[in-house]
Amino acid sequence: MGRLAAILTCWLVAGVAKSNAQCAVQTDLDAWNLLDPAMHHTFLLESSTKPNPKDCLRAIAQGNPVKPNAQVTLRFKTEKGWEATNWKFVTDGPKMTATLGDRKEEGTIVYGDRTCHVIVLGSGNIEYWKRSDSSDPNPCCQQVFDNKRAGRDFREPQKKDCTGA
Repeated sequence: MGRLAAILTCWLVAGVAKSNAQCAVQTDLDAWNLLDPAMHHTFLLESSTKPNPKDCLRAIAQGNPVKPNAQVTLRFKTEKGWEATNWKFVTDGPKMTATLGDRKEEGTIVYGDRTCHVIVLGSGNIEYWKRSDSSDPNPCCQQVFDNKRAGRDFREPQKKDCTGA
């Protein structure tokens, strides 16, 4: 019995080490390639440390984006119904800047793949975005989000009543 316990313990420890290794820091991130705006994927804001993120927030590139510039529509739900704003996005390696009139948001993608990504905003807030057509997003995105937020409270904008989009 002791030998079985030792084998199981080694197996579990090896599994945890493998899981953590798979979520290692990525150094070659390119926001443009991860967001792939030319394919017009919809991304959903799953989790955010912002105190009041927009309910049901989703982003989709418009038109014919050419690296590093993209026009992105952000749709969200308010008490009045669905609303949208059109932002100008510019990428530079893992960094991106979003501009709406005089308002500017900057962020750096710290983890991502074709299913999801985690952004550290210039304000220090953390966001976890998931591609809407991804039924099985990389669990590392959630893990990296949890590690980066370091116990801070977070909101889940997609857990609101997001019907009718």
